[in-house]
Amino acid sequence: MIEINFIEIKKVNMVPYFLLFLFLLLTASMSAILYWQYQNAEEVLESNQLQLNNNYSVQTEIVNDNQLQQERLQLSDQVKELQTLTFPSVKLKNDLLTLLPSENQVISYLYEAETGVTLNVLLNSFEDIALFTQELTNTSYVEDVLVSEIFNLTDQSPNMYDVIVEIKIDDLAYIKEVE
Repeated sequence: MIEINFIEIKKVNMVPYFLLFLFLLLTASMSAILYWQYQNAEEVLESNQLQLNNNYSVQTEIVNDNQLQQERLQLSDQVKELQTLTFPSVKLKNDLLTLLPSENQVISYLYEAETGVTLNVLLNSFEDIALFTQELTNTSYVEDVLVSEIFNLTDQSPNMYDVIVEIKIDDLAYIKEVE
């Protein structure tokens, strides 16, 4: 016997199902990639925020250090001013002038706590210059004597010299000697 089946077997069209599966797979992949990028962006943002906070704290430390340094400089300047005010520089000037050979003139006198005394005097000869510097070095409170400049004043007198002498003073030794 022969059987004839007149019922049509329908073939199922798989293309729409395949396309749907492919669409869902692409959507899931894109979602996973976007989620991964979102997580990376969050980590970068958190890292940058942490770095920003660190930078703010370092900047605050630097500003505080700069302010502290400025305050130290101001205090140092104030201490130097007070030392200059409390140091008996007028007595020192008079003591130094007594060491000058006779008939010599003082043009200027400048005392600074850091550098010492700068004295500008008119002397009659090189012997007077040597005698004056020798007298200075023989005193107990003078640490160093430097004749920085000598000008021959030929227009006033052939034997007149304008001399600038820098004298480093041991302040503590001078104060002890004065007291």
